[in-house]
Amino acid sequence: MKSVNALKVRTKFGLVMDELAKSGEPILLRRGNKVEAALVPIELFRKRFVDVVSEDEIRELRARVQARRVGANPVGTAGAAADSLAILRRLRGYDT
Repeated sequence: MKSVNALKVRTKFGLVMDELAKSGEPILLRRGNKVEAALVPIELFRKRFVDVVSEDEIRELRARVQARRVGANPVGTAGAAADSLAILRRLRGYDT
């Protein structure tokens, strides 16, 4: 993995970006002898961060939908029968 110092990034940012695009490998950014940050190709960023967040959101949404399906008037309960009866009464015009 390549590393560059902060001065080179400030003065030759375009060249650093070209290297990043060409190699497809992350580039470590140093300040002095200490690594402070990293530049990563957008594909890698999306794969590791954006897609993971989206997959987590999808899993959470599916779990919420499933929980509502299970909890919403299960078949054979008094609540379900009462709701069905109320709907039939309304359809037949008994409850107005």
